[in-house]
Amino acid sequence: MNVYITGFDAVFPNNFELESFSNEFDHSFTNGTINAEFNSEFTPNRSDEKIMRRDIKISVVSIRRLLKKIGLEDPEVLEKTALFVANGSFIEDTEKYMNKISVYKNISDDLSEEEKMYKIYRASPPLLALETLTNSSMSFIAQYAGVKYHNTTFGTSSLSAYYALKEAIGSIKSDLNEQAIVCASNSGGGYSFLSNSAVVGYKKGWKESTAVGNIILSSTKGSSVCKISMMSSGTRIPNLKDQTIRRDWSSLVPEDSEFVIFSGAFCEETNESDRLYCENNFKYSRSLFDDYGNMGSSNLVMGIIQGIQLLNEGMPFVDIIDRDLYGRESHVRIAKC
Repeated sequence: MNVYITGFDAVFPNNFELESFSNEFDHSFTNGTINAEFNSEFTPNRSDEKIMRRDIKISVVSIRRLLKKIGLEDPEVLEKTALFVANGSFIEDTEKYMNKISVYKNISDDLSEEEKMYKIYRASPPLLALETLTNSSMSFIAQYAGVKYHNTTFGTSSLSAYYALKEAIGSIKSDLNEQAIVCASNSGGGYSFLSNSAVVGYKKGWKESTAVGNIILSSTKGSSVCKISMMSSGTRIPNLKDQTIRRDWSSLVPEDSEFVIFSGAFCEETNESDRLYCENNFKYSRSLFDDYGNMGSSNLVMGIIQGIQLLNEGMPFVDIIDRDLYGRESHVRIAKC
């Protein structure tokens, strides 16, 4: 059984600024953010906005806009529509939260356990969990879009989007539901940079971004824009002691490949090595990093959305490949219906 993409909506980063992160070690990165004003029809309530990360707000607006665009607004249908979310870094304002946990500096050993807990709870805002939970996007999308069926959140590396897609397709093929929504949300920013560079090692030309992509999958062709004809992933087991990049995308992509969209680099040097690999192994290729940097958990879905544009320009099929920060590779092929 084929699985079709019946609708999509993407919000790519459109503002890029160089941010200094450590003067002592001369560490800086290009931070891609989204500057966008949305129609009030889709904007969350003001009370909810206050506790939403930027990527969560954009996810809610994007999915509501998409549902209206394709005419999928029947509450009874949405209540039986599955939702699978790939979510990236869960802290947006690093300094804000670091200041809150400074309470630990003032906790001395002579305090009782009750006194320690009292100080910690006093310093923790009551809505902290809603602001930082990995599944915040899923919760708010379900609330505002009315999607209340099977759901799962995957995070926080870019491989999460592959598993969100795989789970969505599996739910459709098992006849649990006729359609599913896949949301890929990445917040980027200082906390994300700090977390990711600690794993792969910092290099000059670091660039990562906020991005949100949504696609709707269906078991029926209808007025679909394309189909997912193939998915595969590598078998590498992460090793935190060995961050050597071993590119093996060619083993995942079939020999008849026409055009490859690739992602996974966090810096210019790695991106250039990825480009040379793709030029040597594939007919045509395009890097997401060049325009947007690393979009984390959104990489694969944003690649699919760019691939749809190539299908509209005449390509019969497009291969999207990604590598997460632990070196795990994934591949999705989309094709004309």
